[in-house]
Amino acid sequence: MIVIVVGLSAIIFAYATNGFAGMGSNLSNLFSSSGNAIQERVVVEQVTFNETGAHLGVNLYVRNDGTNPAIIADVYVTNVTASKQVTAYAPSPAKQINSGSFAIIAVTFTPDVGTTYALTIATQLGNTVIVNAKA
Repeated sequence: MIVIVVGLSAIIFAYATNGFAGMGSNLSNLFSSSGNAIQERVVVEQVTFNETGAHLGVNLYVRNDGTNPAIIADVYVTNVTASKQVTAYAPSPAKQINSGSFAIIAVTFTPDVGTTYALTIATQLGNTVIVNAKA
């Protein structure tokens, strides 16, 4: 009986120390990412819709005013008038915007003239920017 209790205690101790060590590193990664997220600042300079021709969709002119590079993870297009999501776009390869520079992100979909769209840009660190534009 004593051997079983000692064995189980050793297993629980080993599990707990590894679990707490992993939790500590996850916590430090969380705070590190939060600090980096504060230092990226994505700004939408201009939105242009391509309503005719071969390349239908929207062009987003995005600038990074932060001190860290911003990596664009996703762009979501929502039809505000109809309250429904139109498309989700993930740039491949990921679009990195260095501090002080800008990039053009082209999202392909068929815009309806006169409709208002909410364009949400999400970075890999979790920051989002929402801009409303009328096609």
